[in-house]
Amino acid sequence: EVGAKPLAFLLNVADTTEDGTSEEFAAVKEVESTLSFPVYHIVGNHDIKTDASRGLFTEAFRQSPWGSHDVGAIHLIRLDNADRKVGFSADQLDWLATDLAAHPDSINLLAYHRPFDYPLANVLGDDETGTSRASNAKLVELLGQHNITQIFSGHLHTYAAYTFHDIPA
Repeated sequence: EVGAKPLAFLLNVADTTEDGTSEEFAAVKEVESTLSFPVYHIVGNHDIKTDASRGLFTEAFRQSPWGSHDVGAIHLIRLDNADRKVGFSADQLDWLATDLAAHPDSINLLAYHRPFDYPLANVLGDDETGTSRASNAKLVELLGQHNITQIFSGHLHTYAAYTFHDIPA
């Protein structure tokens, strides 16, 4: 039991595995098979070490690396920026614009693995590239045009609450 109240879903913000092998994904699925609610996974940089195509991830979790799910009043949006050389793909950002436009009044929760523009990034550093920085800028532009209730990310392997472009993160 994960808590006193039943959960509608669990969001895993990635690095579910060390190297993204089929054996590691199978072990995760075995643990998850005991849960009575769905688990939505974000793909992380560790999860694509073995298979950058994300085929093993997609096969294991039976979900694409990015997409959305409606859970009651919540519209959960999963994005893939696991590869620091790419960031968010152009196809993914085009899809996101359409998805957000279709859900203007929803409780839109946005989740992706590698945070950017977070507090102390100038001290801790980041692992962005020119390409990923450009995709981040396009995402920020979309955020300014649509209703996002909260952002969730991982990668830092710690918890830090902050505000990202006026959105709780």
